[in-house]
Amino acid sequence: MNLRKSITITFGSQYIDLVMTFFSSLILARLLTPEDLSTYSIAASVALIGHLFRSLAPASTFPSTANIFVSRRPSHRRSPRRNW
Repeated sequence: MNLRKSITITFGSQYIDLVMTFFSSLILARLLTPEDLSTYSIAASVALIGHLFRSLAPASTFPSTANIFVSRRPSHRRSPRRNW
């Protein structure tokens, strides 16, 4: 049930984002003059490229530091190391 809820939330948020983007572009098309629209298009392109580079960042592929420290804690079940 938890997986189903996660999938529903993920697809729902993507769908809401798509609908909001569509309606905001409709509103901006009505409000902006051609000169303002060109300025907005350039700014949106720069923001889109920045978002693209942010999503390609290698930091997102590494596990969080909290998970690293938890996984390196010694377990009480392990036998002690013998260095002989």
